[in-house]
Amino acid sequence: MRAEGYDGAAYMSGKHQGVQAHVRGRFPEASRTNDDAVWDALFDQAVTMADKIEVLPPMPRKVGRQVNRANYPADTPSQYWKRALYFSFLDYFIEELTGRLLDNSDRFQGQNLIPARLESSTAEYKDKLYETFRHDLTDNQGTFNSEVKRWQRRWSGPDVIEKPKSLMSSLAVTNKELYPSIFAILSMHVTMPITTSTTERLFSALRRLKTYTVQP
Repeated sequence: MRAEGYDGAAYMSGKHQGVQAHVRGRFPEASRTNDDAVWDALFDQAVTMADKIEVLPPMPRKVGRQVNRANYPADTPSQYWKRALYFSFLDYFIEELTGRLLDNSDRFQGQNLIPARLESSTAEYKDKLYETFRHDLTDNQGTFNSEVKRWQRRWSGPDVIEKPKSLMSSLAVTNKELYPSIFAILSMHVTMPITTSTTERLFSALRRLKTYTVQP
């Protein structure tokens, strides 16, 4: 069972990962430059909404020995919630994006099997693709490489009028008997859940959760 993912995430990662590194190298403080302005706008909006129901912006009291939460140093409610909530959310959000789109980009390599993208399928790519999915395939690497070559020849012929450009359209024209490994990889990409909640609903439908009756 593969983890959740995003259709096109590997393509986005490969296309923009170099740009991200370039920006970080030249502007290391870029991620924090606009924090103050953005946070002030968010906090003012929250205060305005709270004022409509007569709620004042709170700041939890600090004690010498805190057990249930951290003592964030702050002089105003804005400073407190910025350090306690806003920065924590940003760090978590960046970590999630990095983990889902960049760190796990190998599992999206199969999208280069889409006929419209086959030109980027090098020998190194085939080796990396096989290593990523070898536990899900029944063929050895030599057989897999030959299958990919046959797949490339099929879509490079002069009689090819239009090449599929998506995972679904590619899977629809893939013969499972002739291209078993490619069919398996494309199938995994198509059925890969987008979010954790999708996975839970899928498991619920398959009765793989003991608490499936409480799932929506």
